[in-house]
Amino acid sequence: MHSKKPRPMLVKPLRCCPHLLIRLTKIHWKNWQILQQFVRSNLFVKLIPWVCVVVLGSCSHKKLNNYQDTRLMMGTYVSISVYDGDKSNVQVQQAVEKAFERMRQIELKTSAQIHESELAKLNRAAGLRPMKVSADLYQVLQQAVKIGELSRGAFDVTIGVETDLWNFDPDNPTIPTKEEIDKLLPLVNFRLISLEDSSVYLPFPGMKINLGGIAKGFAVDAAISVLQQNGITDALVDAGGDLRTIASAWTAGKRRVWIRHPRKSDGFFGYFPLDSGSVATSGDYQQYLILNGVRFHHILNPRTGLPARDCVSVTILADNTMDADALATAVFVLGPQKGLNLIESLDAVEGVIIFLKQKNQLGYLVSSGLRQKLVVVDENCN
Repeated sequence: MHSKKPRPMLVKPLRCCPHLLIRLTKIHWKNWQILQQFVRSNLFVKLIPWVCVVVLGSCSHKKLNNYQDTRLMMGTYVSISVYDGDKSNVQVQQAVEKAFERMRQIELKTSAQIHESELAKLNRAAGLRPMKVSADLYQVLQQAVKIGELSRGAFDVTIGVETDLWNFDPDNPTIPTKEEIDKLLPLVNFRLISLEDSSVYLPFPGMKINLGGIAKGFAVDAAISVLQQNGITDALVDAGGDLRTIASAWTAGKRRVWIRHPRKSDGFFGYFPLDSGSVATSGDYQQYLILNGVRFHHILNPRTGLPARDCVSVTILADNTMDADALATAVFVLGPQKGLNLIESLDAVEGVIIFLKQKNQLGYLVSSGLRQKLVVVDENCN
């Protein structure tokens, strides 16, 4: 991920529009109806809330084996799909099992919710002593700090003390007071993290790192690496909306990423083709509650401790999922114009930003490198 010169932007109004959906092969009217029926179904809503893989046709005259396994980890549903016409099911299953195990290892290192995880121990050591950490955790923290700098603090993993104040469970919601939020804001500053020789130090008691905006992406990248090391050449790994895909002759040119409507569960904004690459989406419709007509969601602005308000959904396309994951959050917090400027300044990064133009009307910005590839299918978008 390297800096590049800014490019022009595109702004269009729309009344409706996303998250992510990936499918294979061309769209025909009958297949489109099947796709919409699936998204409307309880199976889609309950099991795969934001991203899924739908194969509606054959990708080759030769038989295409499609093996898929979905498990609950890292606080979401993780799905690994392998498309291969040569490998046996046993070989594929073994590779997928190794990929899941790699992701589980990363979860045990990077989760703030697991009491004995490496990250939880690091947080408890805040203000006390430096702590030697694993290569995995150190790498994630290094990249988190880098993206924190790139985004000028819009992405800040020390937001953990603020996220702990909120609870978006509609049965037991918690919305902190301004006084509670402001009291902890001095502890939110990624620049305070000391990284040296595989050791990490948080200088003030109470500081808390939350890697929810980057660790899943890192785990997805690691899973793809394991699959490739085991001879898999065509696969997709999806962790609750953070996904990476690798394509071979089996699926080349036939895989599309669908962006879902952020306000209608059965609607779509559009799609773009993707053979190999990473996609992540941040949206205010993933974890949220509405009280007295106000939407409160989980993407907090590190400067205020409050939900970021300027964007509705941000989809990022990048070379790796860790960057896509973190940049989706950063752009969401920055807002449409500043977020697009960040996207345009980076090599191999593209994005679609959905934002509220006025009451009940949305607009979108598309980065220049994605503009010719993005197909808007919502008839209300113009």
